[in-house]
Order: sequence, then structure tokens, then C-alpha cells
Amino acid sequence: MSDTLVITGAAGDIGSAVAVRMASPSTQMLLLDRDLSRLQSMRSSLLASCADVAILQCDVSSASDAAKYADYAREFGGGSVRWLFNNAGIPGDFGPLTDYSTDTFDRVMAVNVRGVFLGLKHIGPLMGSGAAVVNTSSVGGIAGQANMVAYVASKHAVMGLTKAAALEWADRGVRVNAVCPGPVEGQMMNSIFAGLDLDPRDRAAQVPLRRLATPEDIAASVAFLLNPTAGHVTGTSITVDGGRLAG
Repeated sequence: MSDTLVITGAAGDIGSAVAVRMASPSTQMLLLDRDLSRLQSMRSSLLASCADVAILQCDVSSASDAAKYADYAREFGGGSVRWLFNNAGIPGDFGPLTDYSTDTFDRVMAVNVRGVFLGLKHIGPLMGSGAAVVNTSSVGGIAGQANMVAYVASKHAVMGLTKAAALEWADRGVRVNAVCPGPVEGQMMNSIFAGLDLDPRDRAAQVPLRRLATPEDIAASVAFLLNPTAGHVTGTSITVDGGRLAG
């Protein structure tokens, strides 16, 4: 029987890298995102290396969409899900807190926090002993960042959800952890650099390992946290920032 993996935000740089990393003949994947064309392309490329790949276009902040993808996951997985990568997120706008749009703040919190909550709420009941969840937080969930108030608040909240769920589900053998990327090469990071008027080369030079992370770097840590090798790891996070927060 195949192990079922559900990935939200699957069409993004990190989501797609995790899908590639976790692909195997014994794995079937349910890929969720708003970008249907990208999901279709991913399905075509992954089918040869997976037991099966299904896609659903959805808004993770919608309770009805979450119930719908959970119903699909239940049928697709034969009643169970082994892994959830709760990854969907958006950066929001960039600017001083006092000027920040309330509507934008609410939208960031809806996707980044409510979306993670709904993933846990609806997929959690399908997970049994040996199952594992990884939520995507950020170094912004550990340290502050000026002019990104909604993003930083949302990623701190993801850390809280991770710890609460880990404690609630420990007695049934379901592990819940988070991954906290630093700057990662790709579309989202490009928009953040542009929004904060930062030079990617300068930011890379500030990383002790002297480069930005790649999506594959993040995928490697996610794969570790999902693997039984990390069987006694729950309620915590892996920071993947090249040593940036060590100083």
C-alpha cells in the first residue's frame, strides 16, 4: 500500500522541491495550490516516479476548500494520510506597521495561519501512529524583520500551532514540526528583496555560509523531519539559514 503525502502550496519553489525529494514508487501525492497550470505540469513530471499523483486547485484559507481536499485525501489515501507538508504562504506587503493595510494583514494571516490551522484540523484526523507533519514557518517566525509585520506575526503563529499540535497528537504517535527557512532562491524571495529594496548579493554575503538557500536545501530538512529517522523529534523546528541566526 502506498504512503500518502499532502502538500499545500505545492506549486511554489519549496513545495515543488519537496514533491521531487519525496517522490518514490511507494508514495502517492496530493498536490494543492491555486496555480492549476503549474500543478498540472508537476503531475506530468512526477507520475513516472510516484505510485500516483493527484492535484486540486484550492484556497487554503477557505474552510470549505480545506474540507473538500481532506475528503479527497481520505478517498485517495484509502482513509489515511502519512505525511502533511503544510507549506502554503504569502509574504504580504512591505512597509511600516503604522501604514500597513488592515486588509492585507488579514489576508496574510488568513493564508499563513488560518491555512495551516485548517490543514491540521482537517488532515490531522486522517493521520495515525508514525505519521508526520511539517509546517513551513520562517526565520521570521523566530526573529523580527522590520516592514514585514504581517508575515513575521503569521510565521510566529505557525510556530505556536506547531507546538500545540505536537503536544495534542503525541499520544497517538503523530509528530508535528516546523521548518524555518532563511532567504531562499526563488520567486517569493525575489519579491521580498524587491519590496524591501535589498540587494540579493548583499544578503548572500551576510550569510555565514556565503550563499542563499536553495529550495532543495529546504526540501532536505523537510524530508528528514517526515522520515522515521526523526521518530523522536516533535514540537520543534529546523532553521535552514546558513548560520544567519547563530550570530
